[in-house]
Amino acid sequence: MFVYVLNNKIVLKSKERIVEMLPQHKEYQVNYTESDRLIFEDGEIKRYEYSKQYHEDQNTYHLNKELQEEKKKNSELELIAKNRIEEDCELKKRSRENDEYQKNFYLLKKLRW
Repeated sequence: MFVYVLNNKIVLKSKERIVEMLPQHKEYQVNYTESDRLIFEDGEIKRYEYSKQYHEDQNTYHLNKELQEEKKKNSELELIAKNRIEEDCELKKRSRENDEYQKNFYLLKKLRW
């Protein structure tokens, strides 16, 4: 099948080659049928169902992009939470050690008096 493109838009689909087309039309020979929905994207002819435009029309492109951004934010938040938990655990350990030290110090002082 022959596909003719002008200004990045498909103008005509034909089973046979048309010689009379204007010189500014680009001619592409593809292995699709006339019933296939075609789109001109990234300098080539593609089936509409496999194009970026289809994914944008179905909103899956934006949803996938948002999903990736949310996964990235989630991983960053997980790292922040993990670091804070570790810091809290270290502070608790230090405060327990200090408390035990302070208790012993207090007991020693009481014994001396």
